[in-house]
Amino acid sequence: MKLHFYVRFHTKTGQSLHVSGNLPALGNDNIAEAPMMSWLNNDFWQLTVEVENSLLTSLRYKYILSYADGFKVVEWSNDKEISTSGAGVDEIQLVDRWNYAGDFENAFYTDPFQQSLLKENETRFKAKTPKVFNHIFKVKAPLLKKNEVVCLCGGGHALGDWNPDQALLMAREGNWSVVRVNIPKESFPLFYKYGVYNIKEKKFVRYEDGENRFLFGDAVNKITILHDGFVQLPNNTWRGTGVAVPVFSLRSKNGFGTGEFLD
Repeated sequence: MKLHFYVRFHTKTGQSLHVSGNLPALGNDNIAEAPMMSWLNNDFWQLTVEVENSLLTSLRYKYILSYADGFKVVEWSNDKEISTSGAGVDEIQLVDRWNYAGDFENAFYTDPFQQSLLKENETRFKAKTPKVFNHIFKVKAPLLKKNEVVCLCGGGHALGDWNPDQALLMAREGNWSVVRVNIPKESFPLFYKYGVYNIKEKKFVRYEDGENRFLFGDAVNKITILHDGFVQLPNNTWRGTGVAVPVFSLRSKNGFGTGEFLD
């Protein structure tokens, strides 16, 4: 099976990108052995590797930025992971966005938010999955309100012809909102946007901010999986307050009253 990696990233002179993953062709998670990608254009770096089908049941990977002096930066999180069992194709195309550690949305995927602070807004929804599909869209939106889900709308009949009432609703799988679509070859190049839909009121709420997203390619004998980063939504929808206590200030009955690490 051939794996085609594409990542949207603007590099500077002397920088290069690598892919590290849980396969021998990707260095077996050893950053020093991660293969280098090739510069494709101002929008993408690309890498193609071939893998024995018997060795490929699941794939976990991440991108690495290397500087000319050897310094390396690994993208944030470990959730670029796909299952390849039963794919039924000889090629998988992965179109990704770099996850910056400094993106504020990453904070909302830590345990305090996911297991407590945002738990009451969690909306469970099962999306319709076609029997035949060639594209899987995956995107994150941590600050949705109760009964809100991410939706996908764009050009072409498969994405609703930009009609919000025909937008494809996306279900939560892990950290990602996911939808599977069968897109014909004549629909490319494809322009699309994510939005927010209220499943209780059955009403389209809004599109994401920013320019339309785009995808070039085709749909012949391959599956394309997009890790599209975060939905571009306002970051002022959550407010919180709390107390920060230095660990060395905590006291116990057996302490000296000054706060000690043993306490």
